[in-house]
Amino acid sequence: MGVGFHDGLTVTHGAALKWYDSSDWARRGFCGECGTSLFYNLKGTDFYSASSSCLDMPSGMALSHEYFIDEKPDFYDLAGEQPRLTGAEAFALFQKDDDQKDNKND
Repeated sequence: MGVGFHDGLTVTHGAALKWYDSSDWARRGFCGECGTSLFYNLKGTDFYSASSSCLDMPSGMALSHEYFIDEKPDFYDLAGEQPRLTGAEAFALFQKDDDQKDNKND
């Protein structure tokens, strides 16, 4: 599970941070010392999704969206009534959010 940051992400102890271009659309940030996956960044945007396991998360958090449901294994389903988006729907949403942010900055 991840936590989305739409306005960028600040890393306070980044000496060991390494990047891997994992696809045409994303790069992955990981610890260069232990290999732990930390987050991914949609290339060309300020959107980051951090692994919830590497953050000090407050209790009571709830899922807001599920992304890439068309690519998830069929042996599990997450409970709740949150929106479930395919990869194409997620990219369209991310692009819309990015366009709206650009329009506010004009």
